[in-house]
Amino acid sequence: MTWNATYYWRTWDLVGFCVGLSFLLVSCSSPLVRTGDRAAAEGYWDQAVASYREALKKDPFNPRIQASLDDARARAGAWHFATGQQALDDHRLGEALREFKQALAFDPSKQAHHEGMAEALRLKEARDHLEAAGKLNGLGRPEEALVAYEQAVELDPSLTQALDAITQLTKHLRADKALTGSSQPITLRFQNAKLKEVFEILARTAGVNVIFDKEVRDDPITIFVKDLPFDEALNLILSTNNLLTQRIGADTLLVMPNTKQKQAQYQDLLLRTFYLANAKAKDAVNLIRTMLDSKKIYVDEKVNAIVVRDEPAKLQLAERMLFAIDRREPEIELDLEVLEVNRTKSLKYGLNFAKQAGLGLIPGGGSGGISTSPTQFTFQQLTSIGPGSYLFRLPASVLIDFFKQDSDAKTLASPKLRVINNKSASINIGDKHGWGNHRLAGSGLSDGGLMGPQHGRGPMHIATCC
Repeated sequence: MTWNATYYWRTWDLVGFCVGLSFLLVSCSSPLVRTGDRAAAEGYWDQAVASYREALKKDPFNPRIQASLDDARARAGAWHFATGQQALDDHRLGEALREFKQALAFDPSKQAHHEGMAEALRLKEARDHLEAAGKLNGLGRPEEALVAYEQAVELDPSLTQALDAITQLTKHLRADKALTGSSQPITLRFQNAKLKEVFEILARTAGVNVIFDKEVRDDPITIFVKDLPFDEALNLILSTNNLLTQRIGADTLLVMPNTKQKQAQYQDLLLRTFYLANAKAKDAVNLIRTMLDSKKIYVDEKVNAIVVRDEPAKLQLAERMLFAIDRREPEIELDLEVLEVNRTKSLKYGLNFAKQAGLGLIPGGGSGGISTSPTQFTFQQLTSIGPGSYLFRLPASVLIDFFKQDSDAKTLASPKLRVINNKSASINIGDKHGWGNHRLAGSGLSDGGLMGPQHGRGPMHIATCC
């Protein structure tokens, strides 16, 4: 009866200890919970989420705190989404992107949050194309500007500024490509007429001047066309006689043979300077020379730039190729910590039950415990075995362990290491120790200074890939 009472009071002591520990944990986190409840009641959901998170760190298995945190996160995400939607309607794209990011951080499970972010990114990309098109047009690159305007309209058809710019640029480019400003249809009837005489009649009809290259031959031609636009008739004569024309003034045309030599001779060349941020100019120039067969290229290694003088089409290709290779080489930053540990770390929580039961005999008047070693008895002790000679070991107790033991560790180094992709890096951890080398009397040994260190820990090699 005495043993049962003792076990009973032990159990209630254990329960009281557990209740007291739980109360201590709740009391530690309750100020944070009250702060979160107050912020939630006032509608400050970001602050409520922060308070509940800190409270949950102190009491990670509290269902009430977890439920409050989930509700606050959902409400904070909804609030940021509504704010971002309002900013998007007001065309404040930067603010809308920030709010949608916050909404996704609080509640990534909502499909509406993802759709809002995608919509904001689409509109921002359209604005970026619109801005780039304006810069290209100002630099005298209308073809590239037209492509950028079309990309902007494709992303956001409501950009009236881009639509108006497309209309103006299209008219401008058509006017530049047109050989003359005349759209009146003409009828031509020539049989075995001199080529230059035909061009003279066409020039008077359209009101333009025509200049011939010295290698243009005055061969006879025969042509019959009726009600054909002037530019089409002119192109027909040029193509059938292997000729090419180029506008050199507002009302002046140059006629030349359609050969590579003449095209290179009269081609308008532009000068462009490409500044590289990551690739080396002396390496990238070989790509331009090989792929575009460009010869007028200069490399300025001081500013890491490439200067190219060539026709506009080749300059556009050069820009695309350089943009494709001018990429930053991937890097990774590692936070290292090298420790010297003397003892291991022990961490133990939970119930600890007794694990053994046993029965044994002890000699009369003897003492000791139960063991697997043999025990010696005299004949008299054997004949005097009674109730006091039996020894029992029973699993009659349950313990709760709250044991934590930290190791005795010493931090040797905690460096940050940046490694380039597909490169290996190493660090040396240790202490330098030098020793003296002195001359000994009569030994012939020379006196050296401090020798180099060979003690300490070896290098740590780190390799990265992908």
